[in-house]
Amino acid sequence: GPDALERFVFKIKDELLDIQEDLFALAEMIMALGDLKMYNKVIKC
Repeated sequence: GPDALERFVFKIKDELLDIQEDLFALAEMIMALGDLKMYNKVIKC
């Protein structure tokens, strides 16, 4: 029934939020690594 659908949608939304948080954390790590590489290039020059 409609309740099952609503529960399903809420579950999906929760999972999407978790995935989004993981992606933000990953993106921050990647940006930090990129900054580190740039920093190393500047130091070497």
